[in-house]
Amino acid sequence: MKNEQLYREAIKFAADAEERFLSAVEANKSFKDDRTLCEKHQQMEVIPAAQCACAQQELIAHLFGVSDERIHEDLARVILSR
Repeated sequence: MKNEQLYREAIKFAADAEERFLSAVEANKSFKDDRTLCEKHQQMEVIPAAQCACAQQELIAHLFGVSDERIHEDLARVILSR
């Protein structure tokens, strides 16, 4: 693949966004006793974090011409190595 180094840097940024999303999902679980608070947190934190993570992954797929599966594998590898 051309620009392998740029791809690796993009994956690192996307991994940061994925970790923010996973953290927001985990935090949202702590509000399970208060449905209103849970829904508000979902709208303010979880959904925007998900949109950011997905947008970055789609951009990487488009720019570098790689499959979603490869992106997910590379993201998982980066996140697990941290």
